[in-house]
Amino acid sequence: MKQSFIHSVLIFLGALMLFVPFLGEVHLFDWDELNFAEAAREMLLTQNYALVQINFETFLEKPPLFFWMQAISMSIFGVNEFAARFPNAICGAVTLVVIYNIGRRWFDTRLAWWWVLTYLGALLPVLYFKSGIIDPWFNLFIFLGVYYGIRFTSKYQERKKRVVIMSGFFLGLALLIKGPVGLLVFLLAGAVYFVVKRFYGFPRLPHILLFLAVFFLTGESWFLYHAATGTPEVVAEFIRVQSNLFSSDVAGQAQPFWYHFVVILIGCFPISLFAMPAVPRMRLQTYERDHFHLWMKILFWVVLILFSIVKTKIVHYSSMAYFPLTFLAALTLYRFETRNRRLHIGLTVLGILIAILLGATYSALPWINVWGARVNWSEIDAFTAAQFTQEVSWSVLTRWAGPVFVLLSIVFLLGLSAGKVSWVRYQLLVGLLMSLTLIIHITPQAEIYLQRSAIDFYKRAGAEGAYIHPIGMKSYGYLFYSEKSGPLPKPDDMRDGKWLLTGDIDKPAYFVGRNTRKEKTLKEFPQLQVVDEKGGYVLYYRPIDQGLGGS
Repeated sequence: MKQSFIHSVLIFLGALMLFVPFLGEVHLFDWDELNFAEAAREMLLTQNYALVQINFETFLEKPPLFFWMQAISMSIFGVNEFAARFPNAICGAVTLVVIYNIGRRWFDTRLAWWWVLTYLGALLPVLYFKSGIIDPWFNLFIFLGVYYGIRFTSKYQERKKRVVIMSGFFLGLALLIKGPVGLLVFLLAGAVYFVVKRFYGFPRLPHILLFLAVFFLTGESWFLYHAATGTPEVVAEFIRVQSNLFSSDVAGQAQPFWYHFVVILIGCFPISLFAMPAVPRMRLQTYERDHFHLWMKILFWVVLILFSIVKTKIVHYSSMAYFPLTFLAALTLYRFETRNRRLHIGLTVLGILIAILLGATYSALPWINVWGARVNWSEIDAFTAAQFTQEVSWSVLTRWAGPVFVLLSIVFLLGLSAGKVSWVRYQLLVGLLMSLTLIIHITPQAEIYLQRSAIDFYKRAGAEGAYIHPIGMKSYGYLFYSEKSGPLPKPDDMRDGKWLLTGDIDKPAYFVGRNTRKEKTLKEFPQLQVVDEKGGYVLYYRPIDQGLGGS
């Protein structure tokens, strides 16, 4: 049995041991996690797997592949948080096996192991594999599409047709996961590469046509199905939504241009630090290594700049950069180990400052309610005040995690700058342990501040068999946690919220809103009664025999 196969199996099983435990320990988060899980839940309820639905209405922002994965998981484990996040745990294990084998193919086993370790040593990559968002699978398929493009452009690659087919296939899967952004990343990276290489090795027309044929057969299969079955508006609406993503802030997440640079620098510490020495040009002894290194640098900058230009900026939009970022970090550590290099003093100082910032943030979290009690909230916001003055119990581990992280990071970074290369393994281990501490011990407590009260209200209404709907805010949690079973029995020309507030309802209705709109809501809808209020959220109640208030 080949050593690489044994290593792959060990990596896969080890990754599952890291990513699977505690997946269901915290509620799904609004919006994205709950949005996606609700789409999968409604697939199971309606048995309609060809159409993505939210609130039992057609949802045309995303293709269905990831929701199919979640639906399969829910059919095995039940409709719950664990099932919603399980597909990404599998993706994490597959991703580590993929990068190990790619690193071994283009370099050697030593670099392959460094690549795996660097992927595990930063917060955000680990966090995403324990989440229920689309991006981990989306990024993996894009990366595999780019990877086969890298093999195609290598002058030593012989089986051109095979790698063209594989590239088109994986990019087609990326399209079925989230949309055409994956193809855009691939085309931009390829364009930059061929400009740098003065169009040496540019694909011939038969290869281009073969790529497009495979890409469209794979990626457009769902769209072609809707066009053939008389619902072509799915395709038109999907294109409109994707174009809006680039041209406007459709998710209320406008951020400055440099937003993703900061996300990568701090959220991927210490990997972002180790990657910096590998960004300039290097001589890596062989053409193949230089070729792969060039592609990784191009891919990193294309992703970072592209999503810095996009108007809508959310943390996970730049997560595709984790693949080239971790490779560059692995390459740095590989060269440190094989050539007895040391970390530059400037990077050491920067790393210590970032470690202090992260450690201070970790340390501050358990003291939020103490700090909140001393703040003059009348000058800030009543909703935030109610959130952060809740009594939350924090363990001793969470209180000491920050200072220990800072201390160990300083020691290991100083050791690396002094030439103790082996110490970097301990720094990566510290990063992994801090990530797991954040996910297992800190995130559940933070969720209490952010949304637990609203989730409890949704569950309460669902348990009573009453209607539930948000008022004055956007949420997907009420659908998932009240276990809504179908569309409301309302007139077609009325929206859900208006019918529940003013229509002839057949059972009681609850509404959840923020406390900052409480007075306005009660004035506009006097038929509502406040029955509970906590954590910044207000629970309103409308009996069956009351209506016709507000507009």
